[in-house]
Amino acid sequence: AIVDCDCMKIRRCVQKMESSGLREVIRDWTFDAYKDAENWQTTIKQGAMAYADNVDGWLLFCGQSGSGKTHLCTAVCRHLLLAGKEVLYMPWRLDIRELKGKSKDLAAQAEALKKYQKVPILYIDDLFKTGRDASGSCNPTAADVNLAFDIINYRYTKRLTTIISTERSPAELVDIDEAIGGRIVEMAQGHTYCIEKKNGRNYRLRGVVSV
Repeated sequence: AIVDCDCMKIRRCVQKMESSGLREVIRDWTFDAYKDAENWQTTIKQGAMAYADNVDGWLLFCGQSGSGKTHLCTAVCRHLLLAGKEVLYMPWRLDIRELKGKSKDLAAQAEALKKYQKVPILYIDDLFKTGRDASGSCNPTAADVNLAFDIINYRYTKRLTTIISTERSPAELVDIDEAIGGRIVEMAQGHTYCIEKKNGRNYRLRGVVSV
């Protein structure tokens, strides 16, 4: 039997990292690099590490912007990639825009959806993150919801590992669409971390001096 040498295994791992879409951040956003100075940070870091070591169901990080949700989800993906798993990163706002751009060709749109539906491990970053429309609303459009359902429902029925970060709470996900929110909450039972929105929890704003 032919056995892969160590260099071949490393090469394949690097290729998987590059094809995952996380190439630019995966070296920096590690578990060690996540600073858990406060108890809530230690809780979510330990939860992410435990999930990475024993993937069971889905992983959901939601709530406060700038709290490190994307950092920890990326660290989980890094751990899984190093273990030889196939992972795909889906930056929601960018990729959903591309999918909606194919709406005039439904066959092409359905084909484009397949990579998100069928990949063994999918990481959706900032699910339902939208800019404000002309009326000032930040709600996702019907097209956003329909495409999200196509992805989430397929992965739900096939029990495919899915990692999600979002600023929406579980209740807000259900409000947006009960079928989508219900499936996510069910699959992420025991692996849902909702960071309460509080002043001081957005690390991007730390160091700002008001004068």
